Amino acid sequence: HQLIELYSSEGCSSCPPAEYWINQLRRHPQLFSRVIPVVFHVDYWDALGWRDRFASERFSRRQFLHEKEGNLSAVYTPGMLINGREFTGWRRGPLPDLQVATAGDLQVEIHGKELEVTYDDEIAAFAKQLHVARLGFDLGTFVKKGENAHRKLIHDFVVTGYAIKTSDSNIWRMPLPEPRFGATTEALAVWVTRAGSLIPLQATAAWLE
Repeated sequence: HQLIELYSSEGCSSCPPAEYWINQLRRHPQLFSRVIPVVFHVDYWDALGWRDRFASERFSRRQFLHEKEGNLSAVYTPGMLINGREFTGWRRGPLPDLQVATAGDLQVEIHGKELEVTYDDEIAAFAKQLHVARLGFDLGTFVKKGENAHRKLIHDFVVTGYAIKTSDSNIWRMPLPEPRFGATTEALAVWVTRAGSLIPLQATAAWLE
């Protein structure tokens, strides 16, 4: 699977083209079966004229951790990664057909507001982290100030809820992130990393009913 992370802000005039690019993946024939886009809105633009309602300091910290791990050359918007590696090719055209190694079987079950996840792999036992992102679609904002003043922005794949849980086993049980921002179309993205790393081992996603 290709986990595509975009770090964006409504206060950044360079971000709408990247968001438009990632929004087009909604029509990708392998959406969620192989292509899993998620958009984290960062808050370090918020003091520069426009406060992004989707932004979180937590998402900014995540991007800084990518830089610290060497996955990003710098912290900037729009910043994009595929499977934990910096990707700038979106400016030149469609998503490349990357070869993705098989890394275990990730299964997700939703029971009401609870999530049960199992990860079957042949890798030696080590602590793993489960990442769960609730995604909102068709979220529009009319920006009144800042670099995107007087523009209507439409966002898909917005991370509206995000949770992490570490386990020494390959089984997790945890609450489903609560819905936010009134999105009527939602999806859930789930991926596993080694504890202390942001490089995904395996990922999956699906629409939420």
